[in-house]
Amino acid sequence: MKASESNSRYTGKVRECTNYSVRGIKNLLKDEDVKSRHACSQGELDVQKHLQSELQNFCDEVYAESFTAKINTNKISNLFAFIFMFLSAAAIILSNFISEAILFASVGFSILAFASMLGLFNKFAKSKKSLNVIAKRKSLGVATHKVVFCANTDAPFKRRIYKSTENAFTTLTFIGIFLHLDYDVFLLGSTYYNLFDLNHMPVMTVVSYFLIGFSLFPLICIFAVNTGSAIPGVADNLSGSFACVGAMRYLSEFDLRLDNTDVFVVLTGAKNANFAGAKAYVDAHANEDKKCDTLFVCVDTIKGIETLSIKSGTSKGTKLVFEASENTKHTPIKSEAKYLKGDASVFSKSGINCATITTLGAVAPEFYGTKHDNLDNLDTKSTEAAINILLESAYLVDAKSK
Repeated sequence: MKASESNSRYTGKVRECTNYSVRGIKNLLKDEDVKSRHACSQGELDVQKHLQSELQNFCDEVYAESFTAKINTNKISNLFAFIFMFLSAAAIILSNFISEAILFASVGFSILAFASMLGLFNKFAKSKKSLNVIAKRKSLGVATHKVVFCANTDAPFKRRIYKSTENAFTTLTFIGIFLHLDYDVFLLGSTYYNLFDLNHMPVMTVVSYFLIGFSLFPLICIFAVNTGSAIPGVADNLSGSFACVGAMRYLSEFDLRLDNTDVFVVLTGAKNANFAGAKAYVDAHANEDKKCDTLFVCVDTIKGIETLSIKSGTSKGTKLVFEASENTKHTPIKSEAKYLKGDASVFSKSGINCATITTLGAVAPEFYGTKHDNLDNLDTKSTEAAINILLESAYLVDAKSK
């Protein structure tokens, strides 16, 4: 059976559930805290409590699981990288006046800077608590399959510089680290083999002062993101969270249950803190999800029905969601949004079948990740499309279970 065949009033009821979701977002954003619901904030907690309360009306079991997230790892990485790159550059400059042996210290500092950028010192980042909200609607019979509607509840942090600029500076930081190492190795090698006295050549002195400039790039990146505030995040990702709840509302309104498939909603916290919520869920539930046939259908950023698409997760999960989409009036395309790193990336790495419903294309829309992701991006049509695909995915999995 298709979801659209589950009740003669399917189309009207889905639209009604969509309208509930849209109104819910509008009402929720009247709360000033919710307008800045960055990872592990009071605003995120308020959204989670609201959605948990909503889900209690539609599901058999609803609960929240607490976890700890580190929210400023990027600042820590760049801070230590700046310190060690500056010390490396200082050692290089001192070697011009004292001894080439000081370059060994520069090598050590450069290696520590590289390790910093890889997250060696992230343990010093602030730890805060957040929640994953989990809701379950049981099947009629013995559950052999599991479908999970998934979205995150936090919004992206406010940015002081563009993401593309930060990425460019990060690349230049790595280039600077390797230039430091190249300079050190070249000079030490030349000294050891008595090739030339490069250390006292004017050009090498100029280069040594030039290298210190690369330490400015991680310094700038320290301030790239404001981890104490967030954008409104209507498309990314309030609409996704409410679409998941809207799909569960539909099942409850007609008291519908699948034959052999449990339907879950998982609303993850702190996605923008390195996917902390998704990782915490996998740590707690990966084994049980692998015991039965599980499909995660994630919803991440929906605004604009004309660019409705499916972002690949696992091959099986992507194929199932595309097949389910054929049972709707919508024809999503394969998403080319390589910049979209959603919770599905965590689930796929753990071997859980998944795919993501989105409207993001190859080029990010102007509102994406900015303060302009506000109520102007509240899109009824794309929210309804997401609910349709969620429901058809659940019914397709159940049909294949027999």
